[in-house]
Amino acid sequence: MNHLVESYLKTELIFSTPDGMSWGAVSDTTQGSVSKPGGVLGLLDLEVSSALIITAWNPLGRECYFEQNEALQSNLIIDLQKRGLTFIPVLGQEPGGGWKEESLLIPNRVELKTFEQVYLLADNYEQNAIFEITDTTKRLVGVRMKEIFGESGYRLLPLGTQSISKDV
Repeated sequence: MNHLVESYLKTELIFSTPDGMSWGAVSDTTQGSVSKPGGVLGLLDLEVSSALIITAWNPLGRECYFEQNEALQSNLIIDLQKRGLTFIPVLGQEPGGGWKEESLLIPNRVELKTFEQVYLLADNYEQNAIFEITDTTKRLVGVRMKEIFGESGYRLLPLGTQSISKDV
């Protein structure tokens, strides 16, 4: 498996719950488990079955200066607000904290075509992938995976399968 894909799969997502005191993490992503009982979406009191995670940091996996990343992230927030999409700040990081990226969790609302909007924004911000999470799983969704797989439109199957299928 590609090193970049492996890195994405190991990403921990750290979030603040509505009370502002508790923290949780989506970890052990190769097994698709969630570290808190009740799941991430339940802890955040989100009434959706899935949510999306996006960032504008480090386009195409190339490391940028902090100031560049902050400016890109600010523009992404403005774009989400213009589309009427709500979001919750999330920190994406390598286990052990080797690298960190500010990210956003967006409730997946079918009526707003959230998935399609977030996917297109990720492409506009030159992101290789986004995450789709449920209370028990995290899935890597390829956006600009052509650079990785040689053909666009591929998606990793639900976690634990470690295989790749064409997204039709």
